[in-house]
Amino acid sequence: MEYKSVNKELTDYIKDKIFPEYAKNDKGHGILHILEVIRRSFELKESLNLDYLDDDMIFAIASCHDNGKYIDHKTHEKIAAERFYANQEFKKFFRDEQRKIIKEAIATPSITFTNINITSKISLWSFEVIMEN
Repeated sequence: MEYKSVNKELTDYIKDKIFPEYAKNDKGHGILHILEVIRRSFELKESLNLDYLDDDMIFAIASCHDNGKYIDHKTHEKIAAERFYANQEFKKFFRDEQRKIIKEAIATPSITFTNINITSKISLWSFEVIMEN
C-alpha cells in the first residue's frame, strides 16, 4: 500500500501505530477491511473527480474508522473518533479544524455526501456504502 499523495510520515505512523490495533478486532473489521476501505476511498475520489478533497484526511479517516471496534461494537464509531482525537501524534499532521472534521466523519458513519458540505467534511462509511451498491 503506497499512496504517494499522502504524507509519508503520516502513512508510516498509521502503519506502525494504528494498523496493529486492528488485530484485536473481528476478522471482518481487521486490517484487510481497512486496506480495502482506503483503496476504495481513493478510487471513489478519483472516479468522482473530487480532487479538492485532502488525501491526508481521507487516509486518516479510512485508517481510523474502526479503531476500537473490539471494545464495543455498538459504540465503536464514537470510540474510534475519540481515540483519533485524543491521539496527540495526529496534531503533527493536522490543524485543529481538520482534526475536528476527521473526528466527526469517524463518529458519524451515517453521514452521506448529500448531507454534508463535501469541501470540508467527508465520511468514509459513505464511501463503503456507495462502493458496495
